[in-house]
Amino acid sequence: MAVCITALNALCKQQKDTTKAVGHITHSLRLVNARLSGSHALSNENIAAVMVMWLYEWFRGRHQCSVHFDGLVRMAELRGGVAEIGRTTPKLAQKLLR
Repeated sequence: MAVCITALNALCKQQKDTTKAVGHITHSLRLVNARLSGSHALSNENIAAVMVMWLYEWFRGRHQCSVHFDGLVRMAELRGGVAEIGRTTPKLAQKLLR
């Protein structure tokens, strides 16, 4: 939802309320941070969640997007690289390469 509102605001003259978007992204950050501390830190779901967070920050033009991008790169490296991820989850690897 946060990404959708942010993207819509980037495209339209009439801005939508971002209060809900900020609430959703804050909740998502807490959940992902907790998951990154667990045994499934490098799961496909976590990689996808960090990807969405990167996209949200990128749409907003904020420098935090580089933090999420660096995290994605590191997660992919720890999983053996994008090619290795592509062997088991080709669609996730395609998203990482975009």
